[in-house]
Amino acid sequence: MDELKSLGPVEATWTSHGKAHKVFGVRLDRLLGARGFAPGKVGKDVPKAQKRAGYRKVALVSAADGYQALLSCAEIAEEMGPTVAMLVWQIDGAPLDAQEGPLRLVVLTDQEPSRSIYGVRRIELVDVPALLGQKQSP
Repeated sequence: MDELKSLGPVEATWTSHGKAHKVFGVRLDRLLGARGFAPGKVGKDVPKAQKRAGYRKVALVSAADGYQALLSCAEIAEEMGPTVAMLVWQIDGAPLDAQEGPLRLVVLTDQEPSRSIYGVRRIELVDVPALLGQKQSP
């Protein structure tokens, strides 16, 4: 929790099932960046197969009950995609209760809360081309 709080948490409005809530937490892309994620190199001198290699990864977020949400790293990058995903620990000024917490993923820009999951326990970065066995040029 100390690490999350050091990343500059913010308050935002999240609408779930037609009701607006004030949430407090940190953007998922900021957490990934603090843990070493980078979008990768870009430029005319970078081979096409290597450009923005980080944007070909996805974040797989898993909850204590086994539910999972998947977000592409490109869509959640503030400088790239439209999706705003946050790990929050307060909703409407109150900490999450034991069943919902200690962290909840909320996707502010989704029209429905299917990717907003309770009890986040794990976040994995998955390299999709590597998973599919696709080789990248050197």
